[in-house]
Amino acid sequence: MIALCLTLSGLLVLCSLYILIPLLNVLSQDLQSPHHLTAYTNTGFSLFYAIGFLCAGKLIPQYGPKRILVYGMFGLAITTWITGLATSIQMLILFRAVQGFIAAAFAPAALTYISDHYPPEKMSTPD
Repeated sequence: MIALCLTLSGLLVLCSLYILIPLLNVLSQDLQSPHHLTAYTNTGFSLFYAIGFLCAGKLIPQYGPKRILVYGMFGLAITTWITGLATSIQMLILFRAVQGFIAAAFAPAALTYISDHYPPEKMSTPD
């Protein structure tokens, strides 16, 4: 069950990262914004995704990986919904940046959770 939850959470993060790439032209027309501004939606996500890794890494020892995973995925679901409500390119860029920051909680928390709960004898170690 844990493997299924981690897999589905990973797919949610992966989809969040790449979902807007094929939609950039449509978003540009719908929000009446230049193409170069619409591309900043992915830049904002990626930049804050990187910053979020650093913050998540600091929070995991304090709150535990399970709590960070649960709150992170709940937050990602909420911000994904809010991102769909954007009515301007500026709102979309801002919401995507917040979405990226929250999505970054998954990888470090999942890796920590797996390393804490996986039997040491089954882990691969360098010789």
